[in-house]
Amino acid sequence: MDNQILINRYLNSLRQSGKSILTLSAYTTDLRQFSASLQVPFEHLSASLLTSYSLLLAPLAPNSAARKLTTIRDFLKWGFSKGYLKKDLSGIIKPVRRITISPAKPLSKSQIYRLRSKADVKERLILELIISTNLKLSAIVKLKMKHINLGSFTIYDLSSTIFPVSPHLKQSLDYYLAQFPRGPKSYLLANKFNRLMSARTLSSILKNLSFRAGVKHGTYRNIRQTSKTVGPVGIGPTTSKV
Repeated sequence: MDNQILINRYLNSLRQSGKSILTLSAYTTDLRQFSASLQVPFEHLSASLLTSYSLLLAPLAPNSAARKLTTIRDFLKWGFSKGYLKKDLSGIIKPVRRITISPAKPLSKSQIYRLRSKADVKERLILELIISTNLKLSAIVKLKMKHINLGSFTIYDLSSTIFPVSPHLKQSLDYYLAQFPRGPKSYLLANKFNRLMSARTLSSILKNLSFRAGVKHGTYRNIRQTSKTVGPVGIGPTTSKV
C-alpha cells in the first residue's frame, strides 16, 4: 500500500477519534517527513531503518525530536493493530521525555481572569480542574463521573487522592454538565464521539484559549504553577461568567 494512503487512513482514524486540528497538522507533517526520508513502503520497515531515522533527528531540538518520535511510535502501533504492518516495531522507538527548557512561571491574577473570561464551558472546566486539583493532564482526561461527588464537593483521581471542589470548579462543573450531560460511567471530558480525550488535545485547547485571551504562556505548566504558588483560593474572585 502506498505510504500516503496509509498515512491518510491513520489521520482519518485520529480525526474520527476527535483529535484537534493542531494535533492532526503536527502528525501530518511528522509522518510525511518520515515517509520521505525512508524512501521505501512502510511494509518494508525494519529495525535498522528506524534506528537510522532516529539518528537523523539528533540535530533537532530535543522537544522537536521527541514529538516526531512519539508520532511515529503511535503510528506504528496503529498500523500493526490494523494489520497494515506485519511487525510491531513501535518498541524500537523508546519513549522520549521532553526537556523543560525553562521553569514554569506562575501567571498573574489578571491573566487568570482573562483566561476565565474568554473560556467556553469546556475550556473553563479544564482550567478550573488544573487550578483546583493540580492533577496532570494525563490524569484529568481519565476522570469519570464516578470520580466526582458534588454532594460532598470532592473529586478523587485514579490513585484515590481526594481533592476538594472549589467554588470556581463547582460553578464550572454545573455549567458544563448542564450543556454536556454525562452518564455515571462516562468520561468527564469525553470528546464528541464520547471517547477518551488525549492530554495532547487538552494542551491544544489551552493553547487556543491562551491565544484568544491574549495571555502569553498560558500553558498547563504555568497554570499549574500559579495554583502551587497562590493556591486556588487566591485566584479569585468568583464570577458568574463561564
